[in-house]
Amino acid sequence: MIQRTGVQFQSHSAFKKADFEQRFGLYQSIADQLWSTKRLQFESLE
Repeated sequence: MIQRTGVQFQSHSAFKKADFEQRFGLYQSIADQLWSTKRLQFESLE
């Protein structure tokens, strides 16, 4: 998934606010890719 999406998850020994904000950004990136109109249009043609 990392190679396909470019989303870089990493583990944290302590999950602080900065870690949360970074992880939230990763989730947003995944959501943007999942709900991309370009991707949805392409898949509807298959």
